[in-house]
This record gives sequence, structure tokens and C-alpha cells, in this order.
Amino acid sequence: MAGCTLNGLVFECQENVGGDELDLIITVKSCKNPAEINVQLKTSAFDWEKTVVGTESIPIPGLNLGKLGGFFLKVTAHNDEGDLKLKVSLEIQAVIVKVQSIEILDEKIGKEQCDVLSIALNWWNSQALVVKLGIGGGGGLFFLILLCCCCYCCCRNKAPEPYTVAVPPQNQNVAINTTMQMVSPVGVPYNKLDNVQY
Repeated sequence: MAGCTLNGLVFECQENVGGDELDLIITVKSCKNPAEINVQLKTSAFDWEKTVVGTESIPIPGLNLGKLGGFFLKVTAHNDEGDLKLKVSLEIQAVIVKVQSIEILDEKIGKEQCDVLSIALNWWNSQALVVKLGIGGGGGLFFLILLCCCCYCCCRNKAPEPYTVAVPPQNQNVAINTTMQMVSPVGVPYNKLDNVQY
């Protein structure tokens, strides 16, 4: 079996096949049934990547190791009551007859590693630095815009200060002149009725 190291939900494995070094990066993208597994194979002159759903056997075109060809990638991923059973192997086939099988990985991943938080953290750790900076900068810019909008709304809806009315001191005499004038029903003041001719 290949030597593998685990980082989150990413297995980094190395295998010597026919004298050639083969690097494999096996990433668990989803633990649910059917499980979703991403496999990347690398050599000094070969780079191949494939996402496998559930259990599949996939030919790897163009891969030649130690003068051997006809490689197949076999992935078996099954969720058993929350735990993920994962097997990955390379099969060297000649037409129909299987010649050799190289087991790369045989692991059981506990349900505590397969929760949503672990999947999200694993995805974040697998991203390049440029992607992380872009996401962080975009989140910071969104927060700044949101803060400016909140400040604008609060300032716009602020209640105006109450008006002040000057009241004269109580010891100041204020003179109020009121003139009353009686008007007759015909609209003529009573003091002028004497000049009206009937």
C-alpha cells in the first residue's frame, strides 16, 4: 500500500510503479451516498484529475509507468451509518484480463470528519492563496459597504432637535389692545346707522 498522509479530508499518497514515482491527491468532497471523491495523479510528465461518484473504475489514458500501460483507477466509496469507507487502487489491465492491482488507499473516515464544517474547512485549505485573498478582500469590502449604509440610514432618520420658544419674563408688562366694533345685520356698523336713510 502507498504511503499516505492525511490533511483534513485530503489524502496525499506516493507510490512507486515500475521504478516511476506516482503522486496521488485524493480529496473527499462529499461523504453522503453516493460519496464524491476527487483524485489527482501526477508524475514528472503526466497530470490527470477526475471526480468519482460512488464506486467507479475509470481508464487513465496516457499514463505509462515503468513501460506499463493500460491503467485503470478503481474507487470504492460507501457511506455506512455516517462513516465513509474509501478504497482507491490502480489496476493494470491487458485488454480484458486484469494483470495487477496496486492498492493505494483503504481508510474509514469517521462521521465527525464528514460533517459540513469539516468539508468546508477542507475546501478552504485546498484553495490557492490568491483565491483566499480574493474571498477575504470581497468579504471585507461587503462589510464596509454594509457599515456605510447603516450609518447613512441612522443619520438620515435622526430626529431633529426641538424648537425653542422665547417666553418674556413674568415681570414684563405686555400691552394687548383689543378693538371691538358692533356690526348691524346689514353689514353697517351701529355707530354709522344714524346717517343711513330709510
